Amino acid sequence: MPAGTALEATNRATQELEPKLKQIPEVRSYFTTVGRSGSGFSNTEEARYAMIDVKLVDKGERGKSAGAIALQVEALGRDIVGAKVRTQLPSMVVGSRQPFMMQIRGEDPATLKQLAAQLADVVRGIPGTSNITNSAAVGAPELLVRADPRRLADLGLTSAQVATALRASVEGSVVTALESESKKKVDIRVLGGDEDRAHVAGLANLPVQTGRGTTVQLDQVSDVRVGDGPAQIERVDRQRSVTIGANLVGRPLGEVARDFRTALDRMGLPPGYSVDIVGEAQVMDESFANLFFALILSVLLMYMLMVALYESLLYPLIIMFSLPLSIAGAFGGLLVTGKTVSMVSMIGLIMLMGLVGKNAILLVDYTNTLRRRGLERTPALLEAGPTRLRPILMTTAAMVLAMMPLAVATGEGSETSSPLATVVIGGLVSSTLLTLVLVPVVYTLFDDVQGRLLRRKAAAIETAGLAPAGAVEG
Repeated sequence: MPAGTALEATNRATQELEPKLKQIPEVRSYFTTVGRSGSGFSNTEEARYAMIDVKLVDKGERGKSAGAIALQVEALGRDIVGAKVRTQLPSMVVGSRQPFMMQIRGEDPATLKQLAAQLADVVRGIPGTSNITNSAAVGAPELLVRADPRRLADLGLTSAQVATALRASVEGSVVTALESESKKKVDIRVLGGDEDRAHVAGLANLPVQTGRGTTVQLDQVSDVRVGDGPAQIERVDRQRSVTIGANLVGRPLGEVARDFRTALDRMGLPPGYSVDIVGEAQVMDESFANLFFALILSVLLMYMLMVALYESLLYPLIIMFSLPLSIAGAFGGLLVTGKTVSMVSMIGLIMLMGLVGKNAILLVDYTNTLRRRGLERTPALLEAGPTRLRPILMTTAAMVLAMMPLAVATGEGSETSSPLATVVIGGLVSSTLLTLVLVPVVYTLFDDVQGRLLRRKAAAIETAGLAPAGAVEG
C-alpha cells in the first residue's frame, strides 16, 4: 500500500484480495500476515505491507505453470484502490527477493536516488522484466521540524528545549507513578490531546515556553512541514546502497543480466559509484565459474587415469575425442526441449563426461586386444565395432530410460532437476551414434601418425649408425 497507510487500511485491502484468490482453481490454501513483508520485497515490518503465502494444488492437477499463476495473481490487485500486488516464486538462493537484483553504491543520497531511477528505467526497458522495485523510491512519511537558530537566540531558546516540548506533546512525559494495592507501579504520562497530535496544524500551534517566561508557538521558531525519508538506510561495505529488483517473464536470468550489462556499459556511471548484480545472478556466475573448473578438472583426471591404465599417451586421446560429441548432443537436447543452461545442467554435463567415455573405451580396448592376437588394424576395427555394438547400445539405453522420467518432469519439483536429465540423455544419444563412426576414423589417423613417427625414428637411428637396421625392425 502507499507509504503512511494504516494497518486497518492494509487489512481491508488484503480482505478484498483473498476472495479473488479463492476463485483461482490452482490455489489450495493461503496464509495471510498483515503488517510485515517478511522475506518479501522490503524486509521490513510496516503497517502498509501484507504477505500472503499461497500453496498450490499438486502439479498434476494444475493447468498452468507457477509463473502463469503468479502473473494472474498480480492482475488481481488492479481493482483494489492504492494496492500493488507483487509475487515471488520460491528461489534456490536464500535472501533473494526477486530473480534479478542489483545494488548501486555511492555516498551522496541524492545522486544515488537519481541514478537508481535511471537504472530502474533501463531494467524496465529490457524484454522479459516486470515488477521493477526501487528501494530508493520507497519513502516513509515523516514530520520535519527545522528550528531557526536566529529566532531561538532572540527568544532565549535552544533546539533541545523545542525538541523536549515536541516530544512531551507527541510521545508524552512521565510525571509520576500510581502504586496500586498490589504494589505494582503504573506510570502516569502527560501528552497532548488527539486533536493536537493528529494534524500538522495542531503541532504547529504547540506552545513552547521561553527562558524569559513568555510562550511562543512552535511554527514561530521552526519550519514545520511534512516530508518523506528513507524507509531504511542500506549500507554495503560501509557505503550507502540502493537495491533494484525485477521479476522475469519468459526469459532466462542469464539473458536479462547480459542485456543489462550491455546497457550499463553504454550508460556509464559517475566517479565513485558502482553497480553490482547480486542475488541469483551473482550466485549463478560464481557457480558457473566453479562448475567450469570442475568440468576441466574431471576431463584431466579422466585422461590421467586412462594414461596409467593403457600406459600410453596416444590411446586416451582417441577416447577423449568422444567428449565433444556428447557436448553437442547435450546442448542440442536443451535447445529442443526449450530448457536453458543452468547450474543443474552444468552438473549434468560433468556427470556426462564420465559416462560417454565408456563407448570409446570398449571399442579401443577390444581393437587393441584383437591386434595383440595377430589381426591387422583395419580387420580388428571392423570386428570390434559389431562385437561391441550390443553392450554399447544396452548400457546407453539403460541410462537413457532411467533418466527419462526425470527429464519429462512430471513429479513435484522436478522442473529443477529436469535439465540434468536432458543433458545426460542428449549427450549419450549423440555420443553413441557418432562414436561408432568417429572413433575408428580417429584411431586409424592416430595409428598412421604413430607409425610414421616410429619409422622416422628408426631411420634416424639407422642413419646415425647407432644400431643395425635389422635390430631396429625387431
